[in-house]
Amino acid sequence: MIFKLIIILLSGLIGYLIGSVNFAIVISEVVFHKDIRNYGSKNAGMTNMLRTFGKLPAFFTLIGDFSKGIISVLISNLLFYILIGTGAPAYANGIVGICALLGHVFPIFYKFKGGKGILVSAGVLIMMDWIIFLIAFSVFILILIISRIVSLSSIIATLSYPIAMLIKKYITNSPLFDIFIETFLAAIISIIIIYMHKDNIKRLVRKDEPRIGK
Repeated sequence: MIFKLIIILLSGLIGYLIGSVNFAIVISEVVFHKDIRNYGSKNAGMTNMLRTFGKLPAFFTLIGDFSKGIISVLISNLLFYILIGTGAPAYANGIVGICALLGHVFPIFYKFKGGKGILVSAGVLIMMDWIIFLIAFSVFILILIISRIVSLSSIIATLSYPIAMLIKKYITNSPLFDIFIETFLAAIISIIIIYMHKDNIKRLVRKDEPRIGK
């Protein structure tokens, strides 16, 4: 058990460092010699890249940030296979995913000022449970079509994540420990992302949050 804990801690540290590599900041500084955090919404994420620098930089930001979640979970599984001979348990991948998310929103390389974490958490989720990923993604697309507000779509999709996790684990008769720990970790991810959207929530309440196409 102690050896597993050490592997999880090592994987979590690697996940945090991977998460700390912010592609919006890297692309804006290397290509445009500007810091995306000084423009638009001042958020180091894909949506602000799209509004500030255009579609291609936003696309590469999407791919980069999405890949961080995937790579973090892959490394977690790889370390477990190398050192123990089995894949990482789901709760270990969840912990590593949270570490990657924290790296993205509080990056050590950029004075702990990063993005909001939607793409990183999506990468983690698709590696952990593709069915729940599709549910959350479908919720995002549905709300985006109705509202044309990216932040609102992200928040509602994030809220659907732990709910979908709880329902799926329950109806598939998963062990009680798995239901509790995986739903708990999903809830932590949701709380972090919603907290990072606090300014968007304020604008949503004031009804002045930007819409797509405006």
